[in-house]
Formats: sequence, structure tokens, C-alpha cells
Amino acid sequence: MPSNDPPNAELGHTIDFLNDVPQRLVVEISRKRLALREILNWRKETVLSFPKLIGEPVEIFIDNQVIARGEVVVINDHYGVRISEITHPTDKTSQSRV
Repeated sequence: MPSNDPPNAELGHTIDFLNDVPQRLVVEISRKRLALREILNWRKETVLSFPKLIGEPVEIFIDNQVIARGEVVVINDHYGVRISEITHPTDKTSQSRV
């Protein structure tokens, strides 16, 4: 009968010490290619528009690996992401960012 204990539990080893390891979380809202001359023309308060709208899907990355997908939401004048899917590294649709 298979055990539901985590690996190495019988040895008293856990990986709980990793719970506080900081990770860089990136939510990619959109990408845009610009000519250098456009970037050199930026001034304070320049606005860049992107094709994504509130409610459209976004990908959430840790270490350039998609770990989740969600949608952009606005809560009390702040942007956020509502998680709609948690991915798994072996999932073929979970591809690294280029």
C-alpha cells in the first residue's frame, strides 16, 4: 500500500527549510517591440499602450518557467492577478519564456 508521507519522511528529513527562500515572481502582461529611436524619444509621463485588456489571460513565471496562468483584475485602484490555473513543469503547455 503506497504511503502518503512526503519523500524521506521516514528518515525525518523535510524540505520545510525551503519555504522561506525568496523567489522572483514575474507576471507578463504583454510584450512590445520598439525601434530604438522610439525609446530615445521617451519623456517623463510617456505612455506605452499594450494590446491586453483587464480580464485577459496572463502568465506567471518563476525562474522563466510558467507556474500559473490568470487574468488581470483591478481591486481598489490596484492591479492584481486572479489565478485561474496552476501549471506543472511536465505540462507540455508550460513553456519557458524566451
